[in-house]
Amino acid sequence: MALEAHRQSRVKKSPGFTLIELLVVIAIIALLIGILLPALGKARESGRKLASSSNQRQIVAAMTTFAGDNRGFFPGVDRVSKKGNDAFTDASQINDWATGGGQAGHNIPARYLLMLQGEYLAGDVLESPAEPMEIMPDFDLTNELRPPLNLPAWTGYTPGGWKYNGLQYDYNANSAFYSYGMLDLHNTPIGGALRHVFTPLVRSWSIEHMSSDSPVVADRLVFWSESNEIEHRSAASSEDNDAMQAARQSLWTPVKNDGWQGHIAYNDGHVEWSQTSILKRTFYAGIYNEGDNLATGSASGNVDRSGDDIFRLDSGNSSETSDCGIVVRSGSQTYRFGGGGRR
Repeated sequence: MALEAHRQSRVKKSPGFTLIELLVVIAIIALLIGILLPALGKARESGRKLASSSNQRQIVAAMTTFAGDNRGFFPGVDRVSKKGNDAFTDASQINDWATGGGQAGHNIPARYLLMLQGEYLAGDVLESPAEPMEIMPDFDLTNELRPPLNLPAWTGYTPGGWKYNGLQYDYNANSAFYSYGMLDLHNTPIGGALRHVFTPLVRSWSIEHMSSDSPVVADRLVFWSESNEIEHRSAASSEDNDAMQAARQSLWTPVKNDGWQGHIAYNDGHVEWSQTSILKRTFYAGIYNEGDNLATGSASGNVDRSGDDIFRLDSGNSSETSDCGIVVRSGSQTYRFGGGGRR
């Protein structure tokens, strides 16, 4: 009995959590969560950026491997010529391709298709880990701010053609099954008709002219709203470069006017993160460009040093222009997305 009484006495004297102590523990846990969540968010963002950089590196590697089987030329180009029908891969050589004829290879979707169909890379490599879940139609700059007809913005790649509403269609110049813009090889300013081939760019689209200053793939230009795109168009027409850059965005840009930022892959295989879409200089097949459309044959001389805008495409110095123009398809620079439904 005495032993049992002693045990009960010890139980009664055992301290428990008071309300204040419980609140302190909860406050400490909340504080730790507040400290760790931003760090976890940054780690997740860094991981996605690393994955996207790897994707672009794999794309360039696939281009290089493809060139080894294509007389040294990257996908879409068969030979150097000022004539598109001679330079570019014919539509008959691209499975499931519906448009373009003898100049089909200048279309960005066609070039990606050639690598996918030849199994030089896997389809998921073309999808950025920053891709939004909810996507509005392509914001087509050549069609009075209207999306292209009869085509969803994100078709997804499937062998045999893209699928929509239970039906399957051939791929064409507007098909969007990839996240990354690619170097345009045709003299096609926005809204302009197809003209001569960009000779230096076509020549540089090969393993013979690899350079650490030759961008070929990049995170695309994105506008998250129609008003944002209109701001960009207005700034471009008035040649207000600062306002134009501020209006630019990418998949990595917060939904505000922070300017474009993203990865840029070069044809020598390396990938860089850039906080700006204006590079100090670009170099294609022996021709430097250190100011938009003002190309020179040497790295020195009396040239504009303002840098080459990777999203501005202009005819510049006729067929010798080495102006960089990263587009998602010929004649269109961007997609417009709505909402913030990101992964």
